[in-house]
Amino acid sequence: MHVLLATDSSADDRKTFAAAESLLRAGFRVTLGGDKLSRPVFQLSASMGHLHYPHPISNPSAFIRQVVEAVSTRSIDLVLPFSDGTTIAITDSQKQIQFRTLVAPRESFRLASDKLRLLRYAERIGISIPRTYAPESLDDYRAVADQIQFPCVAKWRRSSAGIGLQFPRTPEQLIHLAKADKLKSDSAFDQRHLVQEFIPGEIRDVACLFRNGKPLATLVSRRITMQPSTGGPGLVVETVSDPALARLGEKLLSSLDWHGPAQVEFRVDERNGEPYLMEINARFWGTLALAIEAGIDFPVMACRMALGEEVEIGQEYRSGIRRRLPFLEGP
Repeated sequence: MHVLLATDSSADDRKTFAAAESLLRAGFRVTLGGDKLSRPVFQLSASMGHLHYPHPISNPSAFIRQVVEAVSTRSIDLVLPFSDGTTIAITDSQKQIQFRTLVAPRESFRLASDKLRLLRYAERIGISIPRTYAPESLDDYRAVADQIQFPCVAKWRRSSAGIGLQFPRTPEQLIHLAKADKLKSDSAFDQRHLVQEFIPGEIRDVACLFRNGKPLATLVSRRITMQPSTGGPGLVVETVSDPALARLGEKLLSSLDWHGPAQVEFRVDERNGEPYLMEINARFWGTLALAIEAGIDFPVMACRMALGEEVEIGQEYRSGIRRRLPFLEGP
């Protein structure tokens, strides 16, 4: 079977390389697609084919056309998106495209990608969230600064991989965000700020693969070190056994009738042990290599599921597996 892993130059390549290695070991034929073939991940394996296309955010229609053509001319059986941009473009086009892929329902994906909508939704179904504000004006920021404790968290309403994440330590630093340059938004980023109380405690991630609202595999990990250290992508990560948190992540994704991969991020309050939802990464995640090493090969499972093959449900994984995950970013 021939699989296209579709990524782009704004993505962290760690997960793409981990998936490519795993699929090649399992006997799949792999083509790696991107808008910049000079990135390191394209140089790591001579066993992969390469496909060049326009960036899926700046030119989504041309990206889709190139992928459709490649599926036909290269006999590709499955297209797996591995970046925010390719996931967005394919999700938005899924009713028109003819190739086989693996993405969530469009409205579920849209809700999961909008941090404000997601938090409000999660609160309605009984999942704890940090106290959250969505200021629009300078007066709104000043009002939030009078109410919230510092340090607090400021993040973009739609983003990933820690982009736009800040930790204001004073009211002046928070209010300065309202005076920044004009905000820009596209299908991947909404730079309007959310301001949240800071929850002290470690970040734990619930990584899942779902089929039509039902979990096939779930793994929980904790971030030991991050970049930045106050909260961001994991650099040293360890698998843990946390059935209660796994069930909470599955509850949220099940309620969204999720289909495909996702990672649900929680902060576990060190004061009382309560988990607070942070966000959903609505695609494959940066610590994918750790999951594979711990015993759940999510990329191979995802391919077999998408191709209509039987997959083992509820696979066990080894806790206590720790891995340092360097970035593989392009120039």
